[in-house]
Amino acid sequence: MCDPDSIVISPIASSLLVKIRLLLMIVEDVSSLAKVKDDLEKLLRALIPFKAELMDKEDMQEADPLLKYSLGDLQDAASDAQDVLEAFLIKVYRSIRRKEQRQQVCPGKASLRFNVCFLKIKDIVARIDLISQTTQRLRSESVARQKIPYPRPLHHTSSSAGDIVGREDDASEVLDMLLSHESDQGEESHFSVISIIGMAGLGKTTLAQLIFNHPKVVQHFDWRSWVCVTVDFNFPRILEGIITSLSHMNCELGGLSTSMLESRVVELLAGKRFLIVLDDVWTDNYFQWESLEKVLRHGGRGSRVLVTSRTIKVSHVMGTQDPYRLGLLSDNHCWELFRRIAFKHCKMADRTRGDLQKIGMKIVAKCGGLPLAVTALAGLLRGNTDVNKWQKISKNDICKAEKHNFLPALKLSYDHLPSHIKQCFAYCSLFPKAYVFDKKDFVNLWMAEEFIQYTGQESPEETGSQYFDELLMRSFFQPSDVGGDQYRMHDLIHEFAQLVASPLFLQVKDSEQCYLPPKTRHVSLLGKDVEQPVRQIIDKSRQLRTLLFPSGYLKNIGSSLEKMFQALTCIRVLDLSSSTISIVPESIEQLELLRYLDLSKTEITRLPDSLCNLYNLQTLKLLGCLSLSQLPKDFANLINLRHLELDERFWYSCTKLPPRMGSLTSLHNLHVFPIGCENGYGIEELKGMAYLTGTLHISKLENAVKNAVDAMLKEKESLVKLVLEWSDRDVAGPQDAVTHGRVLEDLQPHSNLKELRICHFRGSEFPHWMTDGWLQNLLTLSLNGCTNCKILSLGQLPHLQRLYLKGMQELQEVEELQDKCPSVIMFPWRN
Repeated sequence: MCDPDSIVISPIASSLLVKIRLLLMIVEDVSSLAKVKDDLEKLLRALIPFKAELMDKEDMQEADPLLKYSLGDLQDAASDAQDVLEAFLIKVYRSIRRKEQRQQVCPGKASLRFNVCFLKIKDIVARIDLISQTTQRLRSESVARQKIPYPRPLHHTSSSAGDIVGREDDASEVLDMLLSHESDQGEESHFSVISIIGMAGLGKTTLAQLIFNHPKVVQHFDWRSWVCVTVDFNFPRILEGIITSLSHMNCELGGLSTSMLESRVVELLAGKRFLIVLDDVWTDNYFQWESLEKVLRHGGRGSRVLVTSRTIKVSHVMGTQDPYRLGLLSDNHCWELFRRIAFKHCKMADRTRGDLQKIGMKIVAKCGGLPLAVTALAGLLRGNTDVNKWQKISKNDICKAEKHNFLPALKLSYDHLPSHIKQCFAYCSLFPKAYVFDKKDFVNLWMAEEFIQYTGQESPEETGSQYFDELLMRSFFQPSDVGGDQYRMHDLIHEFAQLVASPLFLQVKDSEQCYLPPKTRHVSLLGKDVEQPVRQIIDKSRQLRTLLFPSGYLKNIGSSLEKMFQALTCIRVLDLSSSTISIVPESIEQLELLRYLDLSKTEITRLPDSLCNLYNLQTLKLLGCLSLSQLPKDFANLINLRHLELDERFWYSCTKLPPRMGSLTSLHNLHVFPIGCENGYGIEELKGMAYLTGTLHISKLENAVKNAVDAMLKEKESLVKLVLEWSDRDVAGPQDAVTHGRVLEDLQPHSNLKELRICHFRGSEFPHWMTDGWLQNLLTLSLNGCTNCKILSLGQLPHLQRLYLKGMQELQEVEELQDKCPSVIMFPWRN
């Protein structure tokens, strides 16, 4: 049904081209690597046409079977090439770094390492060259298939009121929006647009038809027109549809120019209060909509356009009113819909009916409130009294049981995704049903897999967030009850993800045999007993890129950890959270390509020094590691680390970090930074850490007397909360007031800051950036132990809401705050 190879080949090809070009630049400057240059150039020449060809193939509805087989081979070769080139890049980087540090290197060992890489690159070039020849032959022998849009399922086009269940309240609300006069105010309000938004199968078209034929609507509007738009927003065809429905004539309009069609529609709509339904709109291109909008402006005041769409972006482009988000049907309504269809005109014994009703309720529950799924399965079973068949369907996934109506509706949404987002969607298949997806963590996983295409203008996190939002707006995700950036995926969408993701992505449940197809690169184990499946993976899937344990069970990996690190050297994402491990072997350094490591909720007491050799590591999760009290001394070697996740307990007890933390210039979260006097521990380490977000607590500021300005806090625009703390000393000399004042002046934060806390400041007055209105976005200000301050004067802080004061023994005057800080409330100190 779906071509899984097309999910990832083109993005991988793009990634490979970037790496090859980078290596070609490096080998120009490193003479010992010159002999690999020719092979890299051959690989480059082979991949460029493949990338273009694959982009074309992804647009086809179905690929030739032989061509699909060839693409599968290319997928393997491209993935292997990625592994080899990344490993080669790491070896080149380490070689250059050793030379810079003037470390002694054994020439024989270095030469052997590079020779192994050279041979692997030669092998990859030969494989891709062979595939290229095969593909060219297949292309010359086959006729390219034209892209054919999926026809709209017939059940979307007609529904009688008697077939509609559970949408009465929805119809009433949309009717109120249509007939209300609130949106008719203003000079450009001849018509307004109302959008019904929801995922595939919710019954958006059915609801629109119910409203379209409602007596109040028929009476209220002079003209009513229905146009099925679908994927291709064809302006002339839409105009033809409006003319045909309004004139009630099936005349041939194909010979008319667009301008003639526009004139005819304007003539029909002039001064008339119309309702036009644009069903199944996909385009979010404003310029396509603008052409139609200009024509519709000629209608009478109070006209309406009712749009149905799967994506909220359509509403943002076309809508003048807030969209109506159609929800799932209740269980009772789903059962009523199923019962009406499956048991209609069906005579059977009471006992058989009772048995089928019990099974039918289980089937309905699996539909998850989607009317299309309920209707499709009820139609499949209509008139069938075979209990065994009903039971078989109740035990299967819905997507496997019903392939003719519901599945094409989902596939149409999937086909409309860009190729680089298709693989992000497929990645969701690794997680169990009803899983709560954390947006930030999921983006970090996509980054680790290199699914995110870097634009150079935005950070990978920002681009990944846009990918997630794209899936959310297209209804692949739904907001979770948990709130925040937590989301769920409908069970049927999840089943579909598993269909398109196989065999590249594989989920193994507790009771299932762990069979790994040769092409599988990403695996999740959902059961409690994972030791045996892990051993099978180690033996059979050494090219694995992802190993996840997304269930909440405490998992016993047994003695497999050492073997895992030695075998799975291509792995990018490794989740060992909630496992029984207490020691991380030094051999973890063999996972050179690892980018995402989760050791949360384990009993580890320390991290091995060898972990600091994981040059590619981007995300390190250590949440709930209650026995962990420090980071390894060479932690600063993890120069690509972006996300370090530790509990507040760790940060609270942290008195000293490893040296040279400033080397981690991509790091986003460093909650605590205690300043030391030794080299590598000074405040200047913060200088290049421009991406710090959330909270930063800088302590021991007495050690930053001369160079506080080097922290460059003013450049850290993503910080939300800043704590500036001097050690609490009972005795403070006269010089302390001057030095403290100068240091605090130099620690001016970015104006985006929301919360500021200053502790044990011994200066007599606060810096200019606190009194001249610089912190326009500040919500909370806390001052603790600022014992020399006699007058508290704040600048214009329009958003300041909370002011906490404690230990201000010398404070004599607090300037009137209501004019400068109209929303502020002063509180005693909070813990």
